[in-house]
Amino acid sequence: MTSLSVTPASARPFYKSFIGGTEVTTNFPTQNIAKGTSVISEVRFERPAGNTDSSVGTLQLRHNDRNANNLTEITLLGDEGDVPIARVYPQSFTFLAADGNSATRSFVIRNIGTADLVVTGTSYSFTTGSDAEFTVSNVAGTIAPGGLKLGTVTFAGANASPDVGLVIIESNDESAQADIAVKAIDSPAEAITPVVTPNSTNDIRVGNTAVLNATASTPAGVDPQPIGCCSSVRPRAMCSSASPAKSCALFRTSQEPTRSAC
Repeated sequence: MTSLSVTPASARPFYKSFIGGTEVTTNFPTQNIAKGTSVISEVRFERPAGNTDSSVGTLQLRHNDRNANNLTEITLLGDEGDVPIARVYPQSFTFLAADGNSATRSFVIRNIGTADLVVTGTSYSFTTGSDAEFTVSNVAGTIAPGGLKLGTVTFAGANASPDVGLVIIESNDESAQADIAVKAIDSPAEAITPVVTPNSTNDIRVGNTAVLNATASTPAGVDPQPIGCCSSVRPRAMCSSASPAKSCALFRTSQEPTRSAC
């Protein structure tokens, strides 16, 4: 475990972190936890005098468990009682700015709080260009605690001019702003790097196929996109992908077929 922190910054004054009784809020020492053992961490809440900010926050623990994307998050409610908490995934989209180019991307609004989240709509805040080519659909509604709602962002290009801004999700979550960063740029596409989840498996038998999910990273000028991947244990197994970029690793099982994983 390499770090322990609280987000957003406005929630940090309410919490102190301890390992083995020693405060580590501002100086977290790396914890090497041996197999089969554990380390107890403690988070203490106290509202500073005169501070009326929301105490809702997220405790982020970073570690080397790649199966959990090296991050574990815990919601902190402080003294707020039952509150709605909005989270949006993914948090950014990039589109190609070109006349006639049209693309739609899906996102999820999730309520990780303990009260109903009421989403009333969206607003925009742009630093470059405008929101004229963007349309957000299917966001308004009530999301129960633990529930989610699927929305879409559609870009309809009318020119090659760049647009950079935020789609802000309007709701009754007063703890933090939930938003999606959107941009349309006309720079040429760059190579993408597939991120495979899970990145390993121990239970593939000869003749069977295990399905892995791969998501492309989003460098400048590249629309995010899923990559179809496979992991097959059979002689001369091949990976296939509709994406222009893929990465394959070859190795052999004890029965000598070739295993190929995107």
